[in-house]
Amino acid sequence: MYQNKITKTIFVISLLVHHCPSSVAFDPSQWSWQIGLGAGATVVSVALLSLLSKNYITPPLKYPKQYSIHLMWINRSLNLEQAYVYPATAESSHGKKYADTLVQWVKGNPEGTINLWFDGALVSNEAIKATDEQLRCEITKQGLLASSVKLNNIRDCEQAKKTPEVFSSEIPIYWRADFARAVVMKEQLEQNNDACCVYADFDIEPMAKKELFDGKSLDHLKKRKFVMAHEFNTLQFENGFQMFVHEETLLKAMQDMLIDANLIRARSFLEEMQEKKEPTSIFRHPHVWKRHEVAFQENVFYTYPLMYAYLGQLRGLCTLTFSGKLEHYDPKDKNEVLDLDAQLLMGRSSAIDYISRFPMPTKKVSFPVSTSKQQELTKQSEFTQ
Repeated sequence: MYQNKITKTIFVISLLVHHCPSSVAFDPSQWSWQIGLGAGATVVSVALLSLLSKNYITPPLKYPKQYSIHLMWINRSLNLEQAYVYPATAESSHGKKYADTLVQWVKGNPEGTINLWFDGALVSNEAIKATDEQLRCEITKQGLLASSVKLNNIRDCEQAKKTPEVFSSEIPIYWRADFARAVVMKEQLEQNNDACCVYADFDIEPMAKKELFDGKSLDHLKKRKFVMAHEFNTLQFENGFQMFVHEETLLKAMQDMLIDANLIRARSFLEEMQEKKEPTSIFRHPHVWKRHEVAFQENVFYTYPLMYAYLGQLRGLCTLTFSGKLEHYDPKDKNEVLDLDAQLLMGRSSAIDYISRFPMPTKKVSFPVSTSKQQELTKQSEFTQ
């Protein structure tokens, strides 16, 4: 289509030149034809470069200077019998399914760095060593560099060192996994201002560089500084896939809404675990506690819209308010304001209006219709009814 339009444009110019040979000149400094239509006539300028660049020529994509891809497996609890840092079951061909996924990310992204994160407090040193050996073996079979995948312990993150209690197996697994990926994204961005950080669940189908950084995704990264997976749910996003680039206001929004707010909730949850031992506690009832536990595990997910709206406030695009208050959110009040279930807090905030007017920047990725997380949380919810 573009080639036909370019051909037609050149054809029209050629007709003008053919019928007005007495006064035709090409101005290389302006990339234009100056066509005189007779003595003293008006001069018509055909701006070829502007015309073609605006309508017909797609500029080359500008990829990030550096980028890293992060996958993660966090155990529910300590398992010294586990052969690798990820499950080694018959269903996973004794861990090979996970290794193959990492290898596919390496093959498609030779310029990127692939990282596998795990919780070193919940696996043995032997499992870590076996995982490293398995990955090196599978990668070299493909003729790739054995060092293409790096193994990282989530306990080495600064946040895990400062607040080890929220990484404890007492905290439900899906909250820990969601929180860990937010911590990794933020700390990786702080360590490298020029890098793009990508997180993907093992369920996400691996993508090569060109698919990962398509035009729409690059535009989102340039304007919004982050991208989430598109999903056909109420909020139209999923956090099983994320892309972030460095920006100070984004880091501030991530710190307040993804990190600090969820630390407040996690500490409250640990206090409630102790409270449920009391004879008069409402949490002593199994159905009540299970319902509360399921809601808690989705807290990190529901803080992404709050992060997005707070980012809009920091950029002067909107005002993030709660419970109909006119005053904008002030970080000084975070302990009082954010100590609520995130889904409830989001529903009472202006974030809902903001994301309806300015949808979350998302990307279509290939992943199962129902993830293992969704299946288990749904099953747990049904148990409470």
